[in-house]
Amino acid sequence: MNNTFSTCEAGSWTCTTRLCPKACSLESGAHFNTFDSRSYTFHGVCSYYLAVGDDWSVEVLLKSCPTGLVDRTCLDSIHLKTPMRSLEFKSNGKIISSQMGVSLPYISDSVKVFRKSSMFIQVDTSYGMMMLVQNSPTMQVYIGLIDNVMFRETGLCGNFNGIASDDFMSSQGLVEGTAAAFANSWKVNPDCDDVGNVIRDPCQLNTAVAKQAELRCAILRNSTAFFKDCHYLVDPYSYYSRCKQDACSCPSGQDCITETFLSYALACASKGLIFENWRKATDSQLVECPNGEVYSYNANACNQTCRSLSSVDLACQESGLVAEGCQCAEGLFANDEGMCVPAASCPCYVNGDTLKPGEKVTIADIPCYCREGQLLCSESKKEECTSPMVYVDCITSTYGKACESSCAIQTPLCLGRQCQPGCICPEGLINNGNGDCVKKEECPCQHNGLSYTPGDTIKVDCNKCKCYSGSWNCTELQCDSTCKMYGDGHYTTFDGQRFQFDGNCEYVVAQDFCVSDPKVGTFQIITENIPCGSMSTCSKSIRFLLQNKEIKLADGKYEIHDVSGSASKGSEEVFTVHTVGLYLIVKASNGIKLIWDRRTSLFIIAPPDKENQLCGLCGKYNFDMSDDFTMRDRSLSASALHFGNSWKASDTCSDVTDEASPCEMNPYRKAWSERKCSILKTDVFEACHSQVDHLPFYEACVRDSCACNIGGDCECFCTSVAAYAEACTSAGQCVAWRTPDLCPVFCDYYNSPDSCTWHYRPCGIVNTKTCGNPAGIDLGNFPHLEGCYPKCPAKTPYLDEHMMTCVSMDKCSCEMGSQIVPANGTVVNRDTCETW
Repeated sequence: MNNTFSTCEAGSWTCTTRLCPKACSLESGAHFNTFDSRSYTFHGVCSYYLAVGDDWSVEVLLKSCPTGLVDRTCLDSIHLKTPMRSLEFKSNGKIISSQMGVSLPYISDSVKVFRKSSMFIQVDTSYGMMMLVQNSPTMQVYIGLIDNVMFRETGLCGNFNGIASDDFMSSQGLVEGTAAAFANSWKVNPDCDDVGNVIRDPCQLNTAVAKQAELRCAILRNSTAFFKDCHYLVDPYSYYSRCKQDACSCPSGQDCITETFLSYALACASKGLIFENWRKATDSQLVECPNGEVYSYNANACNQTCRSLSSVDLACQESGLVAEGCQCAEGLFANDEGMCVPAASCPCYVNGDTLKPGEKVTIADIPCYCREGQLLCSESKKEECTSPMVYVDCITSTYGKACESSCAIQTPLCLGRQCQPGCICPEGLINNGNGDCVKKEECPCQHNGLSYTPGDTIKVDCNKCKCYSGSWNCTELQCDSTCKMYGDGHYTTFDGQRFQFDGNCEYVVAQDFCVSDPKVGTFQIITENIPCGSMSTCSKSIRFLLQNKEIKLADGKYEIHDVSGSASKGSEEVFTVHTVGLYLIVKASNGIKLIWDRRTSLFIIAPPDKENQLCGLCGKYNFDMSDDFTMRDRSLSASALHFGNSWKASDTCSDVTDEASPCEMNPYRKAWSERKCSILKTDVFEACHSQVDHLPFYEACVRDSCACNIGGDCECFCTSVAAYAEACTSAGQCVAWRTPDLCPVFCDYYNSPDSCTWHYRPCGIVNTKTCGNPAGIDLGNFPHLEGCYPKCPAKTPYLDEHMMTCVSMDKCSCEMGSQIVPANGTVVNRDTCETW
């Protein structure tokens, strides 16, 4: 709860509110967390818009790290730009403005910069943005915004509208499917190459480091370890996973595990929980403070430098962004040499250190000199341009090539850019991103890494989008939303929040009994895992209660009952059941649909009229991913474990206290699991990699395959791969991945000896005519599903879903309760002796 502080009194929460900034961060050169709390990883190699406001922008330059076990990116510099000035923060700690060094504290009309500690620099602005720049041991950045700037921001930090599901909004106005496609759209320089999704797992390249990392990183997630008190506030499992990955790709001489501990400690501190002495408690490297400084876990060195004594107008603000590091002890001030001295020993400053008037300096081989506080440079050698490009200089042009328009960003934010001479497209033409000049109406559109020409139409969910002059124009239909679960407790909520929770009980996954009155509601969906090994799940039992009926899905079959428990034959008006491919489809009268693979995969599709009415493990369905971990008592948790435990259907079950790590408990299975699951990284799924991020599915596949330690190896593996294939299909990318040797589906089972009507389709279309639906099954805007599909001949055009055969209408079977009666067959009612 970012802006609230809660107290539990008599079983309910009492909350107070204060103005706190909502933060975006870029840590370890690749780990992003948006203003709306969506986390992702992107290894970019270019300059990108991190955040853009009405009249300011923050750009970050990412480069390949100089050394490391595998490819890894590092933050090289941060550029804050406003209409009046530009400030560049370098990874070596220097600050540049107008190509000249800046001494701290720095004060302007709208920006104030001072050193918060030995590790952090704080930037305060007059327009509601504040920033922390970490320089040691690596460069990281944290941006805070207060709520009165909501709905104005764009860039890699998202759009700050309280809806996490649309944070991957590209510069062309379309939500992208992967972090790479999203981030590539926000390049400052269109000439940079696009960066794809990272395929390699760094821990596979160094198993010795990986094993040590698992042991040391475990302190983040263990429920009895040092950070346990923060688990309710900040989810530790994402930091645990990141800790291992960063340790395996860490540049030589760098302690990346301690960096992750620092990030988690700062995240906890931003929620109000300061961990004093966490470095000593986690056996991390201690920071030795020089020159009489002391180390603080909640540092604020504002007005503690000698320069601050001369800058009496500097008003240090409480940013709400927590930092730590070395600072001078109370009563001492830092001079230019970094020594802490008493105020009596401090010199005085006027306008800081500058070049003397007329003093010359050479920058990038261009002679410059100082005059009237500005650095004036001679014109560089004119560049030869390829037609139709034209050359612009910095005498007749304000920005030159530094603010060139492109098809991706047609109106770039030029605030604070240093003029750069060079070749640009002439007036009336625009750079298409490939170095060619085109008319604006000829600009292509980008989506999920693919390029589309003007006039092309694509489908995004239930809406159609058409490319016009480099931007997408989309219909605004309200679409259904899907909650997904598969394997050993892998969930994706209606709003897109992924989490892992593998409980040993019945749990409420979705219901509309969500207000304080427990009687106000109409339906409830409950699931239970059915284990098949010491750590694995082979199937699910699902109960869907609506009105006075209940449908139960278990053991690959279904039964419909009255709530009293007696078998019911008159339930068609409440539940309609179909077999489509490998799946069983349940269509309820309230608009909810279930798609079940008869094992562990379950998809719950909710129509738009259920928005803001749902609760359970599938979340609230309000398009805000950040509050999906709302527990049964309506409080918000950061922990998937606490959230999941709160939705137990029975209080007799014990809570889950820790997330299992099957590959650590069954290390002999890890190599096999990684080898099998690597199919998700190969060319088989290459066309889908730009549409759907494969990494979460790969990690889930390895985990589940390690868990199947008592049989069911292929069951767990095949379910995980099928889950990624289904996600690809939903994104419009059909992948035919099954083979006779890899998770085969035997459709010949349904074929009679003299016919071959059943065939496997990786992405079948629901258009089969059935006995129950002679005109064809109508499921609305329904996804394509893999499985066995019949091609019924003209003489027997209808599929009998009970018998799974093609028949004429007069040969259709009947259903009475749970009993299937063939055509012309009879059944006797034992209670009334009636013959039907």
